[in-house]
Amino acid sequence: MLYPQNIEYKLGFNQIKDIIKENCNGALAHQLTEELTFSTDFEALNKSHNQVFEFVDIIGNTKRSFPSGNFIDIQQMISKLSVTGAFIYEEEWMNIRNSLRTLIGCVQYLDHEESTGYIHLKELIYDLHLDRNLVKNIDAVIDEDGKVKDNASPMLKELRTEMVQEQNKLRKKLDQFLTNAQKNGFSDEDMTITVRNSRLVIPLKAEYKRKFKGFVHDESATGQTVFFEPEEVLELNNYIKELEYAEKREVIRILTALSDQFKKHTPDLSKGNLVLGIMDFIRAKAKLAIDLGAENPHKSMESEIKWVCAVHPLLYLAHTKLKKKTIPLNIELSKTHRILVISGPNAGGKSVCLKTVGLVQYMYQCGVPVPVKKGSIMGLFKDMFVDIGDEQSIENDLSTYSSHLKNLNHFIKMGNKRSLILIDEFGTGTDPQYGGSIAEAILEKLNDNKVFAVLNTHYSNLKVLASQTEGIVNGAMRYETDLMEPLYELEIGKPGSSFALEIAKKIGLPDDLIEHAKSKIGVDKVKTEVLLIQLEQQKNSLEKQKAEFKNKEQALSEALKQYDELSAYIEKNKSKLINEAKLEAQNLLKDTNKIIEKTIREIKEHKADKGITQNLRNQLDDHKKTHLKIKEREPVKEKTEKKLDTSPITVGDYVKLKGQDAVGEVLQMRGSDVEVQLGVIKTTIKLNKLEKVSRKDSEKSQRETSEKPQKTFDIREKMLNFRTDHDFRGMRAEDALNMLERIMDDAILLNATEFRIVHGKGDGVLRSVLRSRLKQFKSVQSISDEHADHGGDGVTIVKMK
Repeated sequence: MLYPQNIEYKLGFNQIKDIIKENCNGALAHQLTEELTFSTDFEALNKSHNQVFEFVDIIGNTKRSFPSGNFIDIQQMISKLSVTGAFIYEEEWMNIRNSLRTLIGCVQYLDHEESTGYIHLKELIYDLHLDRNLVKNIDAVIDEDGKVKDNASPMLKELRTEMVQEQNKLRKKLDQFLTNAQKNGFSDEDMTITVRNSRLVIPLKAEYKRKFKGFVHDESATGQTVFFEPEEVLELNNYIKELEYAEKREVIRILTALSDQFKKHTPDLSKGNLVLGIMDFIRAKAKLAIDLGAENPHKSMESEIKWVCAVHPLLYLAHTKLKKKTIPLNIELSKTHRILVISGPNAGGKSVCLKTVGLVQYMYQCGVPVPVKKGSIMGLFKDMFVDIGDEQSIENDLSTYSSHLKNLNHFIKMGNKRSLILIDEFGTGTDPQYGGSIAEAILEKLNDNKVFAVLNTHYSNLKVLASQTEGIVNGAMRYETDLMEPLYELEIGKPGSSFALEIAKKIGLPDDLIEHAKSKIGVDKVKTEVLLIQLEQQKNSLEKQKAEFKNKEQALSEALKQYDELSAYIEKNKSKLINEAKLEAQNLLKDTNKIIEKTIREIKEHKADKGITQNLRNQLDDHKKTHLKIKEREPVKEKTEKKLDTSPITVGDYVKLKGQDAVGEVLQMRGSDVEVQLGVIKTTIKLNKLEKVSRKDSEKSQRETSEKPQKTFDIREKMLNFRTDHDFRGMRAEDALNMLERIMDDAILLNATEFRIVHGKGDGVLRSVLRSRLKQFKSVQSISDEHADHGGDGVTIVKMK
């Protein structure tokens, strides 16, 4: 049961639907989004969420691309096949063909040997029997512009050939007639053959229309020109019309025959159309999951909540656009703590917390991915009751407080152990003394009914009740007491202060007025509030000290580790160092002896000449200064063999590719696939190719690459944002070519199969420039005009190899 009727509007789920619909390509996915409903079917919800996260993995797959366009709802066209004598029109066949191509692409992707993990998505195509020759049957009749081909039948080819011949004859005769009329001044020089009532005619000046035999089909707005069909071409025009009628009948016959071929495939086509719509719908939800940073949580059949880093989806998306951080909530409701009473100052985040619980739970039970992190448990509730906002009603003569009591009365009567109840500003709207007492009695009754609930309040008596009653627990929105600013963090297990007096002092109310207010409140009340504030201050102080101690402990641990490594190195290499020193000393002594012997010999040879002797003494001194000076010996550093960390890799760990030096941080884990931030690049790597490293090695790697700034490149974001339609209208040729280069780069990178360029018709300059450049790309397979109904030669379709 859901209460009230507009619960989706109250929680903001209608806005979530709008976001999903923006991600849908086809009308059927739009309809499925609109039909999203609250479910208590555990198996269906489990399958729905698993399908979404399998598709998240598909979007992140850079090796193969999943079809991204032409999710067209063709059910209305398929329905024609069951009507006797009905046939499908040419442009409808083009939609059917595009839809079938997309569907076949989806099936081929999921049937591929690399798609073994997508078991829940594969269930959608398990018993889908689609004849893949159907596309060939359409191709044999309908061209790429959505028209019946000339060779669709021998008769059609003959009729169209004859029509072209007769039209050429007609145009030649009219050209002669018009040339003569212009020479004689019966028609203006700039006039040309035109069409009126599906017949070729020539323009004549109105005053000469009776000079010739024939038929006037129309005249200009001014009446000065008439559009005239000469008698000489009446029969030829009539014959061409007969050929056109015959061609139309033959086209209808061909389309009817093609429709008859498809009649026996109607059930498979209908099922395939539904599968395609569901794929589009799942894809739209997967895009939302990526935008929300959602992870697939553990699912429980029990009524419980255990969420890690949950955020309000709409607030998170809004903050992401503004590049603001959203403070996550850790919240838990269990059989022992079923009711959470949240207190704290105004604008501290109480209502956001309440609405986060409501919207996230509602989204989950509608099969929509939710923004929670690994370790979260999503339970199942049979009922959701919400009392949020002002329900004052003039028509029903209800005050705000009366409407709240009406809602609470409904909760008391209908609430049970499978119900989740959310109440904003519990008990307000009347005399605080009576409102607090009534709220306390209602809270006790709800607790007796074993309901699960989250409610906000400023009433102290409810905080006291929560601290003394089994099944109810206090929660506080934390506040920075020094700066008097909210932290938007939920802390379960203690009540929060409203900080009313402190906020009043901060905004500048006189001290004597605040003291007077304290005296009116009462000593006990003031003491309680002061105690809560002191507790908050002490907690903030302890947390700061804890953080400092943690940093110091980490630094000490690193220092001890370095000391142990150095000590082990010295102990291990002591003998080696001594031997090296001895060998060096021996070599030095040997060199010195040689120099001394040489010096003595030269002194003797020169008979102790004073000048030469002094010079030799100087050389000995230089040798002494250079080689015999005592130096502090530095130990030779050797790379010590590091022990590998074999503990399991988790989110937040630092890892590197085996055999490589680049170190990155683990962002997400999906089975054997790990998303890693390697410097400025996000990539997905198999778990067995990674090894865990220490934070120290990570910081060293970051220092080595910090002087090489690069722009972050996320291939998944490229895939999500790649558009198949690009508007060049009004652009200069130089700007258009630059934009075309960027589009082609993305198309080649993402392995795109096709995209459209809208350049308009005009004088054709922009079209010519763009197509000339496109022909230079080796990756381009073909360039063609769009269908006449969709822009004709004002749009270029580019197909990639």
